[in-house]
Amino acid sequence: MRLGIIDIGTVTTRLLICDVDPSGRETTLCKRAIITHLGEGLRETGRLSPTAMERVVGAVRGYKHEMERLAPIDQRILVATSASRDASNSDEFADLLAAEGFQLNVIPGDEEARLSFLGAASAFPNMRGPILVVDVGGGSTEVVLGTIEDGHAHIICRHSFDVGCRRMTDAFLESDPPSEAQMDATRREVQDRFAPFTCALPQRPAQVIAVAGTATSLIAIREEMAVYDSARVHGSVMSVQQLDAICARLAALPLAEREQVLGLQPDRAGVIVAGTLILQVLFVLLGMGAFTVSESDILDGLALDAAR
Repeated sequence: MRLGIIDIGTVTTRLLICDVDPSGRETTLCKRAIITHLGEGLRETGRLSPTAMERVVGAVRGYKHEMERLAPIDQRILVATSASRDASNSDEFADLLAAEGFQLNVIPGDEEARLSFLGAASAFPNMRGPILVVDVGGGSTEVVLGTIEDGHAHIICRHSFDVGCRRMTDAFLESDPPSEAQMDATRREVQDRFAPFTCALPQRPAQVIAVAGTATSLIAIREEMAVYDSARVHGSVMSVQQLDAICARLAALPLAEREQVLGLQPDRAGVIVAGTLILQVLFVLLGMGAFTVSESDILDGLALDAAR
C-alpha cells in the first residue's frame, strides 16, 4: 500500500509518502517539512488568518505535486491538529483544502496522542519497560505512557494538553529576548497543566521518547548541524543537563541572533525557547535524566494505522 500523508500542525506542515507492507514494515519514499505557522495570531483573534491559511495551502499544493510524481497513491490522508481544533473558522480552511482536492480531518487531542505513541514506538521495538512519549507541538503537547510487547504498542494512559511552543510564546514570552520572569511564568503554567497527570501515572516510565520539531532541533543544535541529518538525529540521546544548557543559551539571545544558531531553522527560532521550557518542566516532574529523540512520530502512526 502506498500512502501519501499530510500533517498540518500549528507550526509545521509535513508530508510523508511511504510504502507499507502487510506486516506493517514502512519504506519511506519522501519526507518533507515546511514551517507554515498556521497558529500565528490565533490567540488574539480565535481565527486562522488568511495569510497563515494560504501558507499552508501553498505547502499542500507542493505536496500534491510530490504525490503525483510518486503515483499511484493508494490512499491520501490529511490531518490537522491543535490550531484547527481551536479556530472558529476551520470551515473556511477546509474549503481552501477541498479546492486542492483534500478533505480536512481535524483529529482530537487523544487521537493525536495515540498516533504519536504508535509512530514513535514502532521505531524502537526492543525498548523495554514502560515508555513515555512526549510530542511538543505548536498548540498542544501530547504525553503518552505505554509499552511495546511483541512489536505491538499498548497504551496505558494518554493526555493532550493545550500547551505548545506557539501557544506559550504568544501567551508569555513577549520581550526579545524573553525575561526571566516571563520564562518563570511559562514554567508555572506548564507545571500546573502537567502535574496532575504526571503525579497520577500508574507506572514510572523507564524510557522517554521525544518527537517533533522541538526535540529534533535540540539534537541538531547540540551537534551543530549545518545540514540537517535525520539519520544522526533519530535515536540520539540528550541529557537533561544538555537540554538546560541549550535552553539557557537560546533564551539569552535576541531573535535575530537566535535565527543564526547552527542547527536551528530560522523560522523556528521564535518558538524554540517555549518548546525547550515545556520539555524542561516535564523532566523535572518526571525526575528523569535523559530522553531519546525519534524521527518517527504521528506521520508514521498514521501510516501504520492506515495499513492495519
